[in-house]
Amino acid sequence: MRKYFGIVRISFIGFSRTFFMVLVLVSFLFHNPVTASPIHATKFDNGLNLLVVPTPESQLTQVDVYLSLRGTENMAGLAHLVEHLMFRSSENCPSASLGDSLQLLTTFNNGYTSPRNIHTLSRCLPGLLPRLLAVEAERFGRLKPEVGDLDFELTRVLGEHDLKREAETRVSLCYKVLNLAYGDTSGGHMQLGDRAPLVGLEMAEVDSFISTQMIPDRMVVLVSGPVQPDSVVAMVE
Repeated sequence: MRKYFGIVRISFIGFSRTFFMVLVLVSFLFHNPVTASPIHATKFDNGLNLLVVPTPESQLTQVDVYLSLRGTENMAGLAHLVEHLMFRSSENCPSASLGDSLQLLTTFNNGYTSPRNIHTLSRCLPGLLPRLLAVEAERFGRLKPEVGDLDFELTRVLGEHDLKREAETRVSLCYKVLNLAYGDTSGGHMQLGDRAPLVGLEMAEVDSFISTQMIPDRMVVLVSGPVQPDSVVAMVE
């Protein structure tokens, strides 16, 4: 399966390695704060980083995927849109079936965007892990939005912008304060990014983002739960 992940990397551009790994570990600790477990790290030839944290007492398996973004100071809006599109269509899951597959396989799934990374989180029964990893490989390695996907998700994202920047006065004021404090940096921009560049967005711009950002050594895959590290490595390979 690494051949799918092969066009998906996470690098640590914009983060120190230490800070990025802290983010990964914090995600795990909040998921399962009761016991500390050994972390099994594997770095594949294509740059993909895999962390496996066995927690035998867990009833579910969790898969976190972190994609670090490069040069996206003014592209946060597009990154957020792509995160939405990761629940729509890929080469082997057309017609917006990625989201349907996730709903069938997981007890919980969601995606999050910051100016510096895209993070997806999914939980499933242990026996469904191979199928969930296959879907993650589709999302990060073979993402292929269709025209209908772009129209649908672009409408939703623009609606989020309108709600948070115009309808919610307090939120709007908060982001203005951040911009005054941090200026033209990632800290000075709302996580949704700017609305203006998304208006009239073309599919070519989305395709360019996917081809230039979603490349192997910018990715960390974290698998935690009642799993065997060697088995997980074999699934990803």
